Amino acid sequence: MIGSKRVRDELAVRQLYARQAQAIDGGQAEAWARTFTVDGEFRSETYPAPVIGWHDLAEFARDFTRAAALQGEVHRHWMNALAFEHIDRKTARAKFYLAVLAADSSSSRILRHVLVDDELARDRRGWLVRIRIVRADRPVVVGGGPR
Repeated sequence: MIGSKRVRDELAVRQLYARQAQAIDGGQAEAWARTFTVDGEFRSETYPAPVIGWHDLAEFARDFTRAAALQGEVHRHWMNALAFEHIDRKTARAKFYLAVLAADSSSSRILRHVLVDDELARDRRGWLVRIRIVRADRPVVVGGGPR
């Protein structure tokens, strides 16, 4: 039974991330914001300041959509390599890789590749992001430093 609950929760978290990506990429700012807790936090090295709470998260998502439109592009979030672990019944942690892609009518490119570390909370609506920390992807240094 414990294994099936873990599998159900991991599948629910994967669906959360799919809904998040499709909401922000589709210009549904409020829907994206509501995949976070009411006081949810988005902290990223790739943006100048933390974004906290539904109102500011929705505005952040609107800005994301506007920026892509101004460049004549669509931006897409591509998530992969999810590692999920329960902390307790109502808290979990998830880490994954995220590529943000840009596409226009003739080409596509990777805008950035980052590492995402989420603290998740479960409420009556299911799993939500409480705190998201986004770090720029950097080379791993092995054996005492660069040569």
